[in-house]
Order: sequence, then structure tokens, then C-alpha cells
Amino acid sequence: MRNCSIIVMVCSISSLFVSLASEQPNRSFQGSRPSTVSEIMPKAGKDATASRNPGAALDVSELQSYLYPNELALLYRLQEPNSECLVIGQTSVRTLTMPGRKHIEALVDRYRREIRSEDSGFRLARELYGLLLGSIQEIKMSPRITIVADGKLHLLPFEALVDPEGDYLIVSHLVDYSPSATVFCMTRRESENRRGKLPFLGIGDVPTRSLRNGPAFFELKNARLNPLPATKDEIMAISDLVGNRSVQLLGEDATEGALKALPLSEFQILHFAVHGISSEGGPNRSALVLAPNPETGEDGLLEASEISYLNLNADLVVLSGCDTGLGDFVQADGVANLAHSFLRAGAKTVVASLWGADDYYTRTLMKRFYSYLVQGMDKGSALRLAKLALINFYGREKALPVYWAGFAMIGESSTPVFAEP
Repeated sequence: MRNCSIIVMVCSISSLFVSLASEQPNRSFQGSRPSTVSEIMPKAGKDATASRNPGAALDVSELQSYLYPNELALLYRLQEPNSECLVIGQTSVRTLTMPGRKHIEALVDRYRREIRSEDSGFRLARELYGLLLGSIQEIKMSPRITIVADGKLHLLPFEALVDPEGDYLIVSHLVDYSPSATVFCMTRRESENRRGKLPFLGIGDVPTRSLRNGPAFFELKNARLNPLPATKDEIMAISDLVGNRSVQLLGEDATEGALKALPLSEFQILHFAVHGISSEGGPNRSALVLAPNPETGEDGLLEASEISYLNLNADLVVLSGCDTGLGDFVQADGVANLAHSFLRAGAKTVVASLWGADDYYTRTLMKRFYSYLVQGMDKGSALRLAKLALINFYGREKALPVYWAGFAMIGESSTPVFAEP
């Protein structure tokens, strides 16, 4: 198992509620861009979770203008005695009432325990579907869903929930995630900006190491990270798919200095097949574990605070690792973590893991994901089809959710990285 910490973020969406009165597809779920901005809803006030513009006011009609005709945005707010979900379509918006926070989060905890113990979690997945999605009739006509989560819902892979017919949600729907409604609008708007000239940067095969000399705040001074033997093959296989302009940082060469010396803003994709660690000592203290460089004094820990200041223009950052701990819940920003830092640095989309992943299944999933990307498929559809291919190949009994559902796409998922060949 890969023992890395990549944690998906959530957001607080109180301001939105306060302001409102109340298989395989042919190619993708992208659909046609809306041509007009709906003006039917009032302004939603400030969304405190805006990643790079925290005080920006959000107009619901602006969010709707970035939705496709077949897409829904579901914004959850967990509270007592009743939780709420704001259901936003291109021309509609309504609020649904749901059970209280404690009840929902207890079910999420139980479900995660089951699937992480390599159980199907089928019964709890069906119960969670009923609580969180069962009363949203619009889902039947909306095959693309963006989740803006709250509380422990950020640890829940919605696409692994089981519908009334007994199928995983991923069979009929493409699901992605956004840290906030404001970031959703921002990443879709920025998807039209210029792209980097270099296709791929892969970082992996970092030597096994001890963290006893790492910063004390990680509280892992005596920990030794397990080797990741499949990561070199993962990086090289993806590089072959993407093309000969790909760049690799492998083994002892995968240092902080070597990474920062590259023209990072010119890469379309950054792929980190490395360990990750997190700390409860502060929201910016999660880190990716690279190779240390004693000559320069680098400890090899690329911390979240450093990542936020990288100059990125990437269409996609993939954190092909697994969790060894959770980030801090922050009142305004949800969970502070590595994915959030990459979005702040300029990435449009981040793929991150909700739990530890099997090395073999992860390598297989990533190869298939990139094979769809290079065909010109949009990012969300490529990841969905890669997961479905894994399920179909190994069968539902063997391809348990723990092997595929943990990888979540955060940010802008509706555009391709590469043009169709």
C-alpha cells in the first residue's frame, strides 16, 4: 500500500444559504457551453473560501453561467438539527433539508472504515446515497455533478455511492469536486487562458528514507516511509504516452532544488508519484516527500506553504499518493491541504487521494487515465472512464471502491488537456 497523505479540501458555504430565500459514454459529458447568463437568482453574498480572492462576492447567476445544460452543482452545509443542500442547475436553484451533521458524519466514518478494510461498504453506500442524493430528482437528467462539500463529506467519494438500482453512481454520472463555488467559477474562467508548452513533468521513485531529521512539527521523527517500487514504471509509462517532450525527476534527482529550477509554469501536467505527509500542527505543514540534498541543506519536504508560492499554469496536477494523516479543518477554508496549495499556485485541476491506495491498482488506473487524456478526452471523463475500465476488467467483486474511488478530481474537469489526435 502507498502510505502517503493527499487530502481533498472542503469549503464552508454558509454565505450562499444565508443569501437565498429558503458503462461508457460516446466521448464525454462535456456538453455545450451556455450562451447566456441566467439572471433569475439574487446575489449570494461573500464566499469566504475563495482560494485566491477570499473576499470576492459570488453571484449565483455567475455560477450558473459556467454550468453546462446537463450539469448540477450540489453545495452541502452540515449543521444541527438539519443539514442543507443547495441544488443549482443552469436555470434553477433550490434548497433541500437533510439529517443533522452528527448523523451524516457518523455514517461517513463507518463507511470509510468498511471500504478501507477492503469491504464493499454496499449497504452504507446505499444509505448515504438516499440521505445525500435520493431526494434530488434533477440528478436523473444531469449526468455531470460538481460537489462542494462540508465537514466530513470531503472524505466521501460520492461516485462510489450506490443508487436504488444497485449501481455505483459513477456508472451513470461524472462526479468532480470544488473547494468552493467561487473557486469553481474561477477555475472554469481560467481554463480559457494560455497553456504551457511542455506536456508533462513526472516526479517519482524517491529513495526510501527516514524522517527522523525532518521538522519536529510533523511528529514523524522516527517514521520510515515504505518504498514505492511501481512509481518509476508509472512515470515512464505515462511519459511514453504523452510524448518525447516529457520531463522526469526520478530517484536521487527528485530534489526540491531540481524541481524549483525547472520552468514549472510551462508544464501542462505535473505528476507526483511520491509519499505525502500531514501535520496537525498547522494548515500549511503538509508536505510531499522528495529526495533530500545534504549539499544544499534541503530536507526534501516540499511543504504546502512552499507549494502555494510556486508559479504554475498547469491544466492538471496529479498527486498519485495516499494518506497517512488528515489535514486540519479550518472554519473558512474547510481542510487545509496539499491540493488547496496547488490550486492557489495556479493549477486548474488537482487529482488527489482520500486514502491509502494499492500500488498496483494505482499504477494501472493512472496508465488508463492518461491513455484517455492523450486521446483528447476532457479530464473528468478520462478519470471516470479509467475507473470504469478498472471495475469492468477486474469485476465488481475484486475492484472494490478502496482501489479506485479514493482518487478525486478537484477544480476544473470539463476541458481536455490535449487536443484530439
